[in-house]
This record gives sequence, structure tokens and C-alpha cells, in this order.
Amino acid sequence: MAATLGVVLNVGNVDKSVELYKLLGLRFRREAFEGVGFAVADIGGATLTIFPNESPWLDADDRAWMRGDLGKGVLVGIETKDVRKIWGKVERSGWEIDQALGAQVGMENMFMIVDPDGYVVSVSEPFRQAKQKPAAKKRKPARAKAGKARRAKRTVRRGRR
Repeated sequence: MAATLGVVLNVGNVDKSVELYKLLGLRFRREAFEGVGFAVADIGGATLTIFPNESPWLDADDRAWMRGDLGKGVLVGIETKDVRKIWGKVERSGWEIDQALGAQVGMENMFMIVDPDGYVVSVSEPFRQAKQKPAAKKRKPARAKAGKARRAKRTVRRGRR
């Protein structure tokens, strides 16, 4: 069985976060567990869950951890062919921009924004690997050429007899 990836972002306001991620092209379904509402986006076999910081089954330690350095070292990456179109929507929307649309290593178009809870979100075209040069054609060993030359000489000699 193949593994799947699920990422959970703990947020202060599920609706506000879903609003941003919808702007970036994701589609969500709403779910609830024991009265707590959250949103899930299915993305190419992975899921992104937007989950509220405040949940009745979380204890004080869990809540303190969630209010700490959320997102430290986390970069949410979204790849799309519609980068320029989404960039226009983001620019008009007033969301905090971390890095404007521009070229980055391996891609011509990428920008970064900050979501309502401080997570950095990268929106880019699909990453493309550097094209590798085709392998040089291998030369046949010298013996193969010598063998052809010998066969040609034999044919000439046979023709004279």
C-alpha cells in the first residue's frame, strides 16, 4: 500500500484561512468532529486540513503548543499552471505579500504570501528539472571496423578466382 501525505494547519480562523486558500485555487469540503468544524482540500493524492486552534478535546499543553511558533520552518507550496492569474487576484485582494511574482531557481514564475496565521505560502508553476544533454553516441570498437574491412577484401579476392 502506498503512503499518502496529509498536512494539518492549525489556525485561528478556519473561514478566513479557507478564503485565502480558495483564492489560490484549492477546493475544500467542510467536515466536523465532535462539534468542531474544519476544512479539507484534496490535492493530488494529499490532503490539506485547515483546523481550528481551539478545540474542546485539546488540553492546556496542546493549546500552548499551538499558540507557540506555529509554522516555524514550514513552507506550504502550491504548484499551478495559473500562477499569473492567481497573482493578479492576490495583488487585488490585499493579502500580505512576502515575495512578489518573479523568477526563481527551476521556475519562471513564483510568489510567496503569508496566510492569516503566519504560514508562508509559495505559489509557483510546476518545478522543472534542468534539461540534461543527450548522452554522446558510443563509437563502435576499432575491431568491428577491421572485421568489415577484412570481409570486403575476401569478397574482392573471391570475385577474382
